[in-house]
Amino acid sequence: MPALRAGIRRDLLPLVADRPHLRVLELDASHNLVAEQPAQVARAVLDLMAETARRA
Repeated sequence: MPALRAGIRRDLLPLVADRPHLRVLELDASHNLVAEQPAQVARAVLDLMAETARRA
């Protein structure tokens, strides 16, 4: 799994570098991340909403 994660990070870096409106978060969870890490997911969404509102 570490090699897969390293590849995903490598592939996402250029996307994020060229698109300032994109954000990549790494959370320690499986595909069921909303159930496993609800507070982290909620915080990420709320932070993004607050940042978007500040730009408007």
